[in-house]
Amino acid sequence: MDIDPAPTAAGIFIGHAFTPDFCSSGTDLDQDGLSDLCEERLSWAFAPELYYWGYDDIRREAYWAARPSGVDNVVIAYLPSYYRDHGSNTYVCSLPPPLHHPSCDGHNGDSEMMLLTVYYKYETEHWILGEAAYSAHGSYNMYSRGNKAYPSVLEYPGRKGGYPRAWVSMGKHANYATRAQCNGGGFVGTDDCTANNSAVRLEWSAYWNVGSSNHPIINCVVSRVPSYEYYGSGRQECFWTGSEFSGWIPDNVGGDRADPYGPQLRAAGF
Repeated sequence: MDIDPAPTAAGIFIGHAFTPDFCSSGTDLDQDGLSDLCEERLSWAFAPELYYWGYDDIRREAYWAARPSGVDNVVIAYLPSYYRDHGSNTYVCSLPPPLHHPSCDGHNGDSEMMLLTVYYKYETEHWILGEAAYSAHGSYNMYSRGNKAYPSVLEYPGRKGGYPRAWVSMGKHANYATRAQCNGGGFVGTDDCTANNSAVRLEWSAYWNVGSSNHPIINCVVSRVPSYEYYGSGRQECFWTGSEFSGWIPDNVGGDRADPYGPQLRAAGF
């Protein structure tokens, strides 16, 4: 049985064997230089917590990817794959045209993403969060550790330097480090986390790894949730080849659609 050699240190212990050298060998379905076993252990351990308003629609079908980055670093992409963006209810969004901004409006599907870079510390045998990139309407909020062990601006529901919290803006699903940052985010402050009061870890399964652009494990899939109102509609979402992301909402249902995941993943090196 593996026992954490540094139980009070920053980061997460996932086992004595899981060093960068060990992670560079073994079965590697997406052929990116990081073994499947390490991809699974790390993506599970660092799956972020979503902190949201309890009455918000955050229904989703999450997927993920992981890849090595330089020496002793791993980048993990978390794809919540929300069904729908319901728009913002902030005051600015209630103004009539031409003051009303398109970013206020909702759309089918929501392709927000979180990128976490974790690094290995040999002295403690822990993997530690070194950098986070939280998407917010197509751009990214960046949080770096600088000269510290982990990004101190982020909140950590468990261990410091472990899986982080993402404050999710009401209706829009943009991601922030704190409530205050969220309330000032979006176009002229159209993001809002004032009423956020609920927390959930992003769902994870080893079967939800989309792989890499050169060797996809998952590309086009139908909804996997029988309780979803559009389950069985035949609508597919394609994580690597899709030209849009519609949250498995069929084409005959009105509404704009979100940008695809593929370009975002490629831009992040996957």
